[in-house]
Amino acid sequence: MAFLCIEFIAVFTIFGLELHKDGDVDQNWGTIRLCGYCKAAITLVKYMPQVYLNWKRQSTVGWSLHNVILDFTGGFFSFGQMIARGKFGDSDSGFNIVKFLLAVIAMIFDLIFLFQHYVLYRSAWEQELKISVRQNALERV
Repeated sequence: MAFLCIEFIAVFTIFGLELHKDGDVDQNWGTIRLCGYCKAAITLVKYMPQVYLNWKRQSTVGWSLHNVILDFTGGFFSFGQMIARGKFGDSDSGFNIVKFLLAVIAMIFDLIFLFQHYVLYRSAWEQELKISVRQNALERV
């Protein structure tokens, strides 16, 4: 909560300073950039509790990986789009550091989740599957 409050204070402070600054308003506002960096920081922080919970339980049982796979795909295509725009796009498009950070952070954490699920804690998942199959067999009898 303190992290979010600090980010709000920083954004509103920068915004207030920019309102009092003379000159034209364009899309290169420091406030917009700061909001993008805040989004990247929040994205970095939001994945950490799930990584810790999976590690503490030594299991990913009961946790669906469909969204992780979709998130990785989105980060991969976002990264690919930046590369394609840099190579084939106009020279004015520039490099978007926030988009790059979001894509890289998402893909790194998604790879961690996939590694936890399919490599580190695979035995817990398989054991839960066997228990589920036994319970279904007992219910049929």
